[in-house]
Amino acid sequence: MTKQFDVFVSYAPEDASTALMLAAYVERTTDLSVWTTDKMPPGAPWDRTIMEALRSASSVLVLLTPAASRSAWVAHELGAALMADLPVVAVVSRPGLLKLLPAGTRVSSTLDAENLSEERVVEVLSGLRQRGFDQALRQAG
Repeated sequence: MTKQFDVFVSYAPEDASTALMLAAYVERTTDLSVWTTDKMPPGAPWDRTIMEALRSASSVLVLLTPAASRSAWVAHELGAALMADLPVVAVVSRPGLLKLLPAGTRVSSTLDAENLSEERVVEVLSGLRQRGFDQALRQAG
């Protein structure tokens, strides 16, 4: 399958504003294309559209928060990403949430999603980019 997106962003609906801020920053500061659920066409079947987008991505950026820990969709997306052997980059709100990640998933950074600001996102993702964030996300592509 041809990859249409560099990054699929997985997040719970309660975390949409944070996830969209992360996605917007990645798009503004890199040449990576990012997919979030706000790009779904109106009336599109939710489950099929999400799985098609995930299958057409080269990597996954997952926002792990308390809401994500209760989300069946985040768990499903993570499982599908690992089954497809996609690289997963996790942004977590609390270290205890790391247990949600399957064994072997490398965590690139920890953000306090409860008190997140665009400045903090810029700081952390800029640091990730300096350490090769773009390459890490593209390794599977």
